[in-house]
Amino acid sequence: MVRVVGRLLERTPGGEIAISITWSFIVIGAYLLNSPILSSKIIFLAAAYGITISLILFINQIPDIDADKLVGKNTLAVSFPKSQLHLLYLIIAAVPHLIIFMGYVLQFLNPIY
Repeated sequence: MVRVVGRLLERTPGGEIAISITWSFIVIGAYLLNSPILSSKIIFLAAAYGITISLILFINQIPDIDADKLVGKNTLAVSFPKSQLHLLYLIIAAVPHLIIFMGYVLQFLNPIY
């Protein structure tokens, strides 16, 4: 089952999403080890962290675009033209910062704990 899911994710741009969700759960799990109650605030912070980690995967895929195309992998880097990858990276990199900034603006996240 795991092998089938892995094959499906490497053939679609969903791998980056899976990595983001997985690392978000790791952050939530680490939080739950220290706190008995799950706060909705940690979910937003974990999502920001997960997106940041998926950017590492994305940037590592850029040198492999030609090889991935040859073997049929349809990663996020393969899905977009090479000339627009830097813009896509900047947009995705802005999302975690916007999550945290909007949390403060909407007074959902408190800078003083």
